[in-house]
Amino acid sequence: MPSLQQHIINLFFPVTCIQCGSDLAADDNLRVCSDCWRNIKQIGDIYCQKCGSYLPDGGALCYTCKKNPKYYFEYLRAYGMYDGVLRDLIHKFKYKNRDYLSRFLGKLLKDTIQKHKELIDVDYIIPVPMHWFKKLLRGYNQTELLALNISKYYGKAVLNNSLIRTKYTNSQIKLKKEERMGNIKGCFSVKYRETLKNKRVLLVDDVCTTGATINECSKALKKAGASKIYAVAVARD
Repeated sequence: MPSLQQHIINLFFPVTCIQCGSDLAADDNLRVCSDCWRNIKQIGDIYCQKCGSYLPDGGALCYTCKKNPKYYFEYLRAYGMYDGVLRDLIHKFKYKNRDYLSRFLGKLLKDTIQKHKELIDVDYIIPVPMHWFKKLLRGYNQTELLALNISKYYGKAVLNNSLIRTKYTNSQIKLKKEERMGNIKGCFSVKYRETLKNKRVLLVDDVCTTGATINECSKALKKAGASKIYAVAVARD
């Protein structure tokens, strides 16, 4: 229950939902109301078993994965569709300095991970890295915050400085699939390779679109000696 001090503070600085502005309990640190949470479009149980994309018509694999591209990760899972409420929340988290949303989005990742034993039984959690200059401009790497929140739930170590982004690249948002792959190719390298030898790794990202970034990260980790790489994202586009 909220303390007396929290109630007093809440009288002058009420806690509200970041999405719709409705009042929340004084001790609510997730900052998203139950109505907005219910409006998030979850992927559910109908998804590609490899890349995690939603499959409205069912089946085991999406069209892209059926064509058998070279994947370096075991599989990827995501909580919801990159649309509506979830898209708005991620945008606020990344571009509007709402870093506290890492608690709510981290909870979504935790709920996703719990459904898959392999995602729990990893040795390390590694966030998809951001180029140092972009991190300087933003003030934080959102995937690091998400990884740290997952670590609190599962007690797994987060390796923040092992996988690094070596090139400053253009945003992937407006690029086509082939352009995304070319834009991100060769952008990652691994430090402290001996730490990863024969280890199982969980890669953490906020949004996955084509999977190009996750795959390039996985490629670098595999070359460094990691045995298996799994991936989880808040949203799948």
